[in-house]
Amino acid sequence: MIRTVLDIAALSVVQSPSCARYTTALTMKFLIIGSLLIGQTLGLLNLTQISFTKLSSCEDNNGNVQTGMFRYGAARAAFHASNRMLYVIGRPVANNRKDGCLRIYNGLSSNTPTLQLSMQFENPLDGELLSIAVCDTRVALSFAGVNTVSEGHVQLYHPFSLGDATLNEMTTGRVAVGPYPKHMAFTSDCEKLVVANEGIPGVINDVLVDPDGEVSIVTRDVGGLTTAKEIPFTIVNGANTNTYINRGVRYVYQGEQGFPNTFSNDLEPEFVAISSDDSKAFVVLQENNAMAVIDLETNDGALVDIYSFGERDWRNFQLDASDTDKAANHGFYDLYSFPQPRVMLATQLNGQDFVITANTGARKSFNHGTAGSFTEGTRLSTLWRDNDINRLMFSNEMAAAIQDNNKIGRLYASENDGKGNTGLIEKLYFYGTRDLGMFIVNSTGIVRQFTTGDEMERSAVQYYGPVFNGDTTNGNLQPIAEMDTRSDDMGPEPRALAGGLFGNSDFPFVIAGTRNGILYTYTLRTGNPALESLYRAGNMEGTWNSLYINDQTGDNVINDMGTIEKNILTTNPFIYVVSEASGSFSIYEVKEV
Repeated sequence: MIRTVLDIAALSVVQSPSCARYTTALTMKFLIIGSLLIGQTLGLLNLTQISFTKLSSCEDNNGNVQTGMFRYGAARAAFHASNRMLYVIGRPVANNRKDGCLRIYNGLSSNTPTLQLSMQFENPLDGELLSIAVCDTRVALSFAGVNTVSEGHVQLYHPFSLGDATLNEMTTGRVAVGPYPKHMAFTSDCEKLVVANEGIPGVINDVLVDPDGEVSIVTRDVGGLTTAKEIPFTIVNGANTNTYINRGVRYVYQGEQGFPNTFSNDLEPEFVAISSDDSKAFVVLQENNAMAVIDLETNDGALVDIYSFGERDWRNFQLDASDTDKAANHGFYDLYSFPQPRVMLATQLNGQDFVITANTGARKSFNHGTAGSFTEGTRLSTLWRDNDINRLMFSNEMAAAIQDNNKIGRLYASENDGKGNTGLIEKLYFYGTRDLGMFIVNSTGIVRQFTTGDEMERSAVQYYGPVFNGDTTNGNLQPIAEMDTRSDDMGPEPRALAGGLFGNSDFPFVIAGTRNGILYTYTLRTGNPALESLYRAGNMEGTWNSLYINDQTGDNVINDMGTIEKNILTTNPFIYVVSEASGSFSIYEVKEV
């Protein structure tokens, strides 16, 4: 095994008048294991925006739709390769009896994709439309229950073809699954659908209920009957609870607000990725900073175990944690954080399972009025002022930084993690590592192979400083007015990933999409992700509302991404980017320049 540090310097910077594309001139250090690529001149992988499509809201009770920012007509999407169709689902309109909507597009290589079908869902037995998954012979939609704590449902459909009047349901294609089926993924042969049932808290008869998080495995037998097998996570309860806590799996809400719950109640499955050989499902438990591994070959599904993603020591990485100075102000601090990935990609290298994670971060929170509420995360300066921190454990310099809102005083940190024997906090933890990670998955757990460190923040400062750690919250504000507003929370906030192969040598690539619309393109030519380019569509001048009218918002609050493999639309791969705040999807071509 060779352990070495390699520096890669990029070559050029390119900017167009309305859409800026930058190829980084950064130096990144990362670990390479195995043979090295030395002395090879590498092309640079960039994105070219092919189209930007705005979607109206889903219909309200009167059959009307609205256009504009924050209409949430696009939330998630899935691509059907054989028919070259993109399925885009939208969130239901607030205070509305309808469940959500679906739009299907083709012509994805043109600058104006063509809408082929629009469907509104209104089933009194269902709640919100949550997720979509597509494979060659099936399309799956998941719906919450009318009450979020009751069972959800998955409905299977035949894929849409040109000329169809609607999306046709499969016979016996409706199946009950667990509460709040947040995300789904098919195995490559379409035989199994793995559903992550988040099990978020809700209210029944004025009583707060927090159902177990669990996984459902949906299959269809030779007679076409659809069934679901539930995979519970109750292994973490009882005598095993301390074992999993000591392993690093977070038990966040433990009954502090007056209603009891178990560890398995607290687990909330968020996202599913399937291993390359279809033998395993990897399920993110975001708030719990953990991943469940499901064996898909044993009895149609069995829990292998639940592992922690560990923590980041920030003393060797730079962090901007203030939203008050309206500037990029990085420093080194005696802090720790949990990766808490929101999404991930699964792959295999030399027979070894890996996951690549977008380490967003998440603070558990729910508010159900008099029935009960809970929010974790407190400003560091407040924890210091309230004497929740053991002041003897920190230097004078660190103490000053905690009390300074222009440094780390505004950072949301955990009030429960890192406590010593005195009951006071001795290690300061916050949420998310603001990076991409690459983890080996083996029989003993998860082993971090690689991290992009603080590179996402540093590169954003260099090339997109006016919207650094920004957000999209108010249509009357300009993008530059929301600059730095996420520094105290999740920073750049990588929220979505797309990955595939490019070039004649089939090098892997990974593209991360962030809350403020920056797309980071990495390649794995050397075995670990190396940053090659950044791209942010849209304009920075003008209010969000005016930019929306002129098709210049860019991708705002990216919520989902996916890949259209090479040799489907052209010889190059493409990605689609779905954004909630702008209610849009963009198509990008991935190519070397």
